Amino acid sequence: VETARLNYITANTYAKISPPKGKTKPFLNLGFFAGYLASVNKLVGSKKEFKKFNFGAVLGIGVSHKIGRNHIGIEGNYLPSFNALLKSTNGLIKDQTFTAKLYYGIKL
Repeated sequence: VETARLNYITANTYAKISPPKGKTKPFLNLGFFAGYLASVNKLVGSKKEFKKFNFGAVLGIGVSHKIGRNHIGIEGNYLPSFNALLKSTNGLIKDQTFTAKLYYGIKL
C-alpha cells in the first residue's frame, strides 16, 4: 500500500461562536479553508496527478477560561475537504484533517 504525502499551504478563516458572558466559555468554530499544493512525495507520482487547490470547511469545538486578564483554553477542529484531491477520481479521495490546540493567551 502506497501512502501519498501531499503538502498544502492552507489559510483558514472561521467565526468563533460563544456566549457573551462568563469566565468559562464553550465555543464553536465554523468557517472555511483553502489550500494550494506545494509538494508531493516522490513515491506516489508527480504534482500533475493531483489537484492544485483544496478547499473545505472548518468545524470545531472548545472551551476557554478567563484567568484575570488572560485566557487558557483547549480546542479541536475538523477540516473535511469538499473536492477530490486526485484528478482521475470522482470525488473518492478526499482530505480530512484533525487539529488540537491547547493555549494560554496573554492580554497586552
